[in-house]
Amino acid sequence: MNATLWIFIVIAAVVVAIVANGRARRARGSIDLSLPKTHYGPGEVVRGQVTVNAKQAFEAERLVVTLTATETTETSGMTKDGSTERSTDQVFRDEREVAGARAYAAGDTQTYDFEVPLPEPAPKEEAAETGVPDEPKYKLGKASFMKEKAGLTPTTTTELRWRLSVRLAAKGVDLGTARALDVDIEKL
Repeated sequence: MNATLWIFIVIAAVVVAIVANGRARRARGSIDLSLPKTHYGPGEVVRGQVTVNAKQAFEAERLVVTLTATETTETSGMTKDGSTERSTDQVFRDEREVAGARAYAAGDTQTYDFEVPLPEPAPKEEAAETGVPDEPKYKLGKASFMKEKAGLTPTTTTELRWRLSVRLAAKGVDLGTARALDVDIEKL
């Protein structure tokens, strides 16, 4: 067989596995996440409900709600070709167990309340007073000046994305869902 046929077979096998996994999850049941709101401020508590709908009987190990914040930083203009560098870091994670091990019978519906507090942002550092009005906070070195003159001044943007996810770890196939949250914290 030629290489193209093998690649096609591998891709088809992956697609079949993904579809089968999705069907197995839906056949087992579903999880619904209910939030009274999706916009939060620093230090607020995210409250909500998780509803487990069992279509088939299964054994669950635990139900977990996880709140995460991922910081994505993009820097462009550092190279002559203008390419962009991107980095992603998880800067916050709080995982709460909502329910422990239990058996769900076919047709069971169980609702659980949860609470996850949001962090307070770190206080901003006060700039040191130099005593000289309007003095620049930094001075360009020769290399920085040359990059700026050549149009290579970097542009950096940072974005913080919040996500609330729910996962029911069960024997066989896990159930889960997630939702993005709008949180008024620019940086942790």
